[in-house]
Parts: sequence; structure tokens; C-alpha cells
Amino acid sequence: MDSGAVDVIITYRLDRLSRNVRDVYDFLQRASEGGIGFVSTSEHFDTTTAMGRAMLGVAAVFAQLTREMISENVRHGMAKRAQAGKYTGATGNPRFGYGYSPEEGKPLLEPAEAAVVRKIFDLYGEQKWSLGKVAKY
Repeated sequence: MDSGAVDVIITYRLDRLSRNVRDVYDFLQRASEGGIGFVSTSEHFDTTTAMGRAMLGVAAVFAQLTREMISENVRHGMAKRAQAGKYTGATGNPRFGYGYSPEEGKPLLEPAEAAVVRKIFDLYGEQKWSLGKVAKY
């Protein structure tokens, strides 16, 4: 990028830039070194003052906390569904060899597709075919 080609980077909200504290600080450092400003249209950070930088850091910490909590909640929810014998993937795209029963909330074996999966495992695992040879077959 040509020097001086960018004056300011604008984002709607800090967490749209990143939800990782280190990434935010690294970005701000590089932007500052390049003489590039930063503006969040929904938050008012003045990164030219110590207080403004501190407030931006606090916001970055909370953005990362939110990301980590969402991740934990999703993992917990998927584990609970798996323990209950329910399908943990997207209902519109079950794994090959399975269909999905919305009434039961779990995957259902598709016999024709399951036979193909068993054949693939046999050719690759038992007969030691290469993946390329299995795919061509």
C-alpha cells in the first residue's frame, strides 16, 4: 500500500474490528506508526489521550470476553445435545450417511449412503487404498 494512501480506518463498533485484545492493540500500534487514525462510529474513543486509549483497551477486553463466553456456551450446548443423543450439527446439512428427523431432533441413518461410507472405510482402512484411488473408484 502506498504511504499516505489511508488516513483513517472506520468501523461501526470495536468488536467488528476484532474480539481479541492483542489484535486490537497490535492494530492500533501499526495504525499509529503509519499515521492512520481509527474511528468507531458507535463508540467515541479518542486514542490521542491516555484515558481514551485505556477506555478502548477496556472495550477490547469486554469484546474478547463476549467472544469467549459465546464459544463456551456453544460448546456446552453441543455437549448437552450429544449427551441427550441429539444431532449437534446444522439441521440442513447432516453428514453423508445420515438424514435428520426434526420431530426426534436427531440424525437418522440413510441406508444407501451408509453403505457407501462403509465401503470407503473398507477400501481405505482395510484394503489400504490411497484416498485418490478411493475417490476415483
